[in-house]
Amino acid sequence: MSMPAENIVPLTTDVGRLDQLKVKILTARERIENDEGAWVEGTLELAALMLEASNLCKTQFKYWLKRVGLTHWCEPDLHGLMWIARKPDIGREVLTEAPYRSYQRIWKEYKHRFRGQSKSVLAPVTRNRTRAMHHRQMKLGKEVIESLKGTSLESVAELDQLIMLNRGAPRGELLPNVKKLIEEAKAGNHVSAVSESNRLNVTGKIKHLPKLQDFWRKHATAVWQRASSEERIQFVEYLTELVTRPK
Repeated sequence: MSMPAENIVPLTTDVGRLDQLKVKILTARERIENDEGAWVEGTLELAALMLEASNLCKTQFKYWLKRVGLTHWCEPDLHGLMWIARKPDIGREVLTEAPYRSYQRIWKEYKHRFRGQSKSVLAPVTRNRTRAMHHRQMKLGKEVIESLKGTSLESVAELDQLIMLNRGAPRGELLPNVKKLIEEAKAGNHVSAVSESNRLNVTGKIKHLPKLQDFWRKHATAVWQRASSEERIQFVEYLTELVTRPK
């Protein structure tokens, strides 16, 4: 049931900023959905935008979300995003470690990390980490993971991107591009599955980047229209600097 007009208190005096936040939130959501490699940083950006909007709206945050059509997240999702925004360093670690992409499930499984560890929660942390490592061993093979210790691919983020790059391979086998990365890493070369994943799409084919003007029309027009004159001038000056900067 909608709130009676006479009971509605203005959300904030900075309505323009809320309009900007709405556009940025939608852009961040689209980035997370369309770019496999943007999960961690895209979520951190989304969480920070949500927190800023919540601070502006105060008690009417959920009402604002509903009013402007930002109804993509349930209450447990929002709760998790708020904690990620308040503690981004822990949020980055948790988003990288978690073997699933559900904000409410991440919050349920890792909330002790945000609240501060105690002896009573050390066991669940161990179980969660063990479960995640078992998942990686199942996907890549225990021997492969052991062989990558001390290489540029030993981190959790790199291992998870190797799994993503290897999707579609028969069980127990590695795709040629994944095998090449592993061999180069073992040879002492600095390679990155994260960088390779950003360059490739989920099917392993090289992405065809859109033309700059097409990308601008699709993703930035709304933000430009809502920007102040000062913001537009600063942005144009930034672009001018990029164009004239020596290569």
